[in-house]
Amino acid sequence: MLTENLIKHEAMSYLKGYYKFKPRGEGGTIVKFDMRTAEGYIADGHLQFNDPDGKPFIVTLEATSAAKRKEVVYETQHKLLNWDSASLSILVTVIVLLAFTRLNFMDYNSYGLSLGLLSTWVIGLLFFICFKLSLRYLDRYKYIYAIEQFLKYKVDEQWICIGFDVFPNGSDRKFRQLRKRCVANGVGLLVLEESGQIRPVVMAERRGEEEQIPKTIFTDLDHWVGNLRNKMSKRVKADLSMLRFQPKFYHQQLVLACCICFLSFMMYRKYEQFKLDHQEADEIVQEVYELNANQIPEPDAYQVNESALNQYSKQIDFQETPDDSLSKVYKAWLSSEQKSKAEAKKVDKEFTLSKSKGIDNCQKWKNIGNGYHLLIKGKYKSEREALDQQLFVSRHYESVGILPSSCIGHTTANYYVYIGKPTKDARAIEQMLNKMNHDENYVLKPKEKRFSIISLFILGFKS
Repeated sequence: MLTENLIKHEAMSYLKGYYKFKPRGEGGTIVKFDMRTAEGYIADGHLQFNDPDGKPFIVTLEATSAAKRKEVVYETQHKLLNWDSASLSILVTVIVLLAFTRLNFMDYNSYGLSLGLLSTWVIGLLFFICFKLSLRYLDRYKYIYAIEQFLKYKVDEQWICIGFDVFPNGSDRKFRQLRKRCVANGVGLLVLEESGQIRPVVMAERRGEEEQIPKTIFTDLDHWVGNLRNKMSKRVKADLSMLRFQPKFYHQQLVLACCICFLSFMMYRKYEQFKLDHQEADEIVQEVYELNANQIPEPDAYQVNESALNQYSKQIDFQETPDDSLSKVYKAWLSSEQKSKAEAKKVDKEFTLSKSKGIDNCQKWKNIGNGYHLLIKGKYKSEREALDQQLFVSRHYESVGILPSSCIGHTTANYYVYIGKPTKDARAIEQMLNKMNHDENYVLKPKEKRFSIISLFILGFKS
């Protein structure tokens, strides 16, 4: 097994010969091992000489043996992947919801408030899963320690040298990824063969695109350890983990926070609109009835102060023009009210309710004509079902009877379990129906506990 110490010595010998004929200024070539910077960057090998213009030309080497192959094997950056997926998913969710709102595609009034809010978060979760599954194959999330460290500091050329036993199979996908990243970043790649020969795989390219940035200064290991001890004595923690060069997530966190605030604002507005659109109809109807009940009809005529009009000794002919439109409306309403009361008295006189249980006698219904409405619990085909339902409804309501369909001209034998008296006041019976079908919290009762209205005119009353 090749050791890291052997690999870096063989690689530095190769690099010293590789740069032997490169144009240079005064002075010789300086080769050092195990160099460090104040920021914690590591160079297993350090080669330096002067350019013809007198500037230092610096080359660094990262040597990796099979025991430390993690330095050149990529790892998936799950934190970065999760933050990117979360920020992208919530951003796309906001755009989709804005489009849905614009097109009136997903309306909380149609789906219900709870289902609408749930569908919003389900959309975001689906986008997160899709982004995470699709983005994980990008090179952005494949972290290679040696490459990431090279990108953090500035020198002229950088090399990686590995032993032949780090990637025994040349077609290994992790080796292909290392070679791809070296080509993309201008990093040289060397392999120390089993025979002891150095085989170049990728040649390094000079990183001179930012000449104004000063080159990183490396120091000997002993000097660096002394500086580290001083930092530790001052309680400054030095991060030496292999994942210390991972990027930060500030931009993703900012996008995520802004989108969450925007989504919360959208949901609050939808919730307020949902409450406004779903006010209980009973409250609105009751308010209208109370306003109508407090209205006083205007008088038919007005008293005119003729002395005030004639105070300048000039006779003014005033002829009253009566406006009887309000009077007609009031009289029509009064006539309708009196007719309704008369009909109610007729029903009270001719339709007597019995507190005893059982099926009504048709004699009870013979004087009830067309135009009446009746509040029923249901229609049943057998007497047994009707009697059982009558007993059940009587536990909560009074005046529960059973009307045979034969009493109103039907040939089929059906039985209607009803509550109260028949009435011609459709508005009043609808209000009663709405009240009985909702509980004290204005929530609609289950279907088996609801009531309905039948019209004796529609049923075909037998005269």
